[in-house]
Amino acid sequence: MSDDDSASASSSSIDDILNMAVPFSQQSAATSSPEKSSGKGSDSEDADDSGKKRGARQKKTESSVKKRKYKEIIIESGNDVTEMENKARANAQKKFDIEFSCSKIGTPDKLCWHEGTKKGKKTIQPVRVVPRDETVGLALPDFGDDKNAIQDIQYHGEGLFNVVSKKSLSPYYGKGSNRDRWCPKNFEQYSKQFKSLIKGPKEVGIKTEEAFLMCVLQKSIEEGKQEKKLAQVDEAIPEEKPTNNEDKEVFDVES
Repeated sequence: MSDDDSASASSSSIDDILNMAVPFSQQSAATSSPEKSSGKGSDSEDADDSGKKRGARQKKTESSVKKRKYKEIIIESGNDVTEMENKARANAQKKFDIEFSCSKIGTPDKLCWHEGTKKGKKTIQPVRVVPRDETVGLALPDFGDDKNAIQDIQYHGEGLFNVVSKKSLSPYYGKGSNRDRWCPKNFEQYSKQFKSLIKGPKEVGIKTEEAFLMCVLQKSIEEGKQEKKLAQVDEAIPEEKPTNNEDKEVFDVES
């Protein structure tokens, strides 16, 4: 082999090596770079999706906490009492003290459900039968023995007075025998009527109305007990019999 042939072979070998190395490095960079870039983009998108999901879960959790605001259980005197019921009783007691703490309600037989109609629909509401002397000065129509003066006893009402037929009134305990509570069936029907008047959570409003009626009933029961005690005292006191000289005045006449 001549020197020229050797030089040509050497040059050819070097070029072949370079041609093999360059495509390898360029193609590797070209093929690996998009994958790496693609990998970075995927990780970024996953992070964004994960962040959005965490944000959605956090909002959902906050919403659930708000909904459970009035349902969180508190242990009080060994009984499970909800925060909602505590708030309802506090609101009911506050209004009851304003309206009835310094006035008489009447014995339990004066507490009734009044059935009527409004815009063609049947209505029912808790009332108390009012003695005639409480109606003095009120703009009420005259009424006879077939009617009674009544006052609404509602937390979501205004305590208005009215005159209604006795036939439209029924006992507060309904057709049952439990006189320690208002008729549940009637109360359920009644609660559907005042839902539109409730400001805030409906459940709290209904519980507040129920608690207010129980305040009224409890005071009425106490008044009934006091009335019975007074009646027993009156019966125990012997009736005085008039004498012949009773109610006669004696005058000394000076001579």
